[in-house]
Amino acid sequence: MLLFVVTFACARLSADGGKALVGGTLINGLGSTPIQNNVILVRNGRIEKVGTIDTLQVPEGYEVISTEAMSVLPGLWDMHVHLMINGHSDYDYWDVAYADKLASEIMPASAVQLLLAGVTTARDLGAPLEDSLKVRDRINAGVVLLVGTDNGIPMKFHCQSTWNELDVWVRIMDIPAMETIQSATYWPSKFMGVENDWGTIVAGRYADIIAVKGDVLKYINLLQDVDFVMKGGVVYKHDGQAVEENLKTR
Repeated sequence: MLLFVVTFACARLSADGGKALVGGTLINGLGSTPIQNNVILVRNGRIEKVGTIDTLQVPEGYEVISTEAMSVLPGLWDMHVHLMINGHSDYDYWDVAYADKLASEIMPASAVQLLLAGVTTARDLGAPLEDSLKVRDRINAGVVLLVGTDNGIPMKFHCQSTWNELDVWVRIMDIPAMETIQSATYWPSKFMGVENDWGTIVAGRYADIIAVKGDVLKYINLLQDVDFVMKGGVVYKHDGQAVEENLKTR
């Protein structure tokens, strides 16, 4: 059994310059009331301060990124992905023909697809498993569910599977949108023991932040078209477009 967290480092480990995300509605991952007219200060890859337009002034020299009319939330986690496959079904051919390209081409391409879809951290279950891993965390006699899509298997594409599962949770399973978002942000980080660094938008955490136009608590399917992606303070998607220079590997 091989379990590990994949974090994306497409360009650099952190961003040096200060950035300010200004104007959005913050869903911080903790299940608390959303904060409107939000300001998030980011520096050196981490969240420096969180406040509102009325309470937190943007320091001079910070790059201001507008998140007005957007829902701002922690980067999504997917707790079950396969970076070595890309939605195909011909394993016999793929595993032989592309065995030497897994680490250099295929897995990095899968990681970029996830990143641009707003999944900033993923748990890759690529090795054969003898026993099924049952992911459960009991709190107050309840069971906390974690989002895990089996991304990469036939017809489960890295660019769409995570948002699709979130939509099913809300629309079909009748799970509140706020709880669904926590199951793709805070609870996975808690399960992995890294909640002090990832999973919420709180001062001191790594700046893994996404944003979508509109009210994601009302329309969870807005996550199918993530407009903004920041990982470790580096912007990889802005205004719905990939920032190509930041996706280049060193």
